[in-house]
Amino acid sequence: MTAQGLNSFVRGLDRTNVTIGTNAAPGLTCVCPNDRAFASYGALDMSTGNLTDGPASLLATLTRHGLTGSFYTTDFFDGQMIHSQNGYPIRVTNRNGSIFLNDAQIPTMEPSML
Repeated sequence: MTAQGLNSFVRGLDRTNVTIGTNAAPGLTCVCPNDRAFASYGALDMSTGNLTDGPASLLATLTRHGLTGSFYTTDFFDGQMIHSQNGYPIRVTNRNGSIFLNDAQIPTMEPSML
């Protein structure tokens, strides 16, 4: 994950001890924000900030990016409603062949990167 610029996400999982449950969860899909996305939300301070309390916490942010179930881009359809690991509603939109979960575009990857 760190090779794809997901260092902040990995550190967040470690800081909130989410890795234990995440590693054991069957069929969990992570839609990870990259390091640039984390940097744009500077309020998520991983060293001294709110790690686990309330909807603005790092833990809540991370679990909003975990989808219960195994998903591939071909599983999403326009108008579909899914929910994150913590129950956050997510609307799937197909805009000119690009998949969006709420307002976040899902990048397409070359098979060699998977």
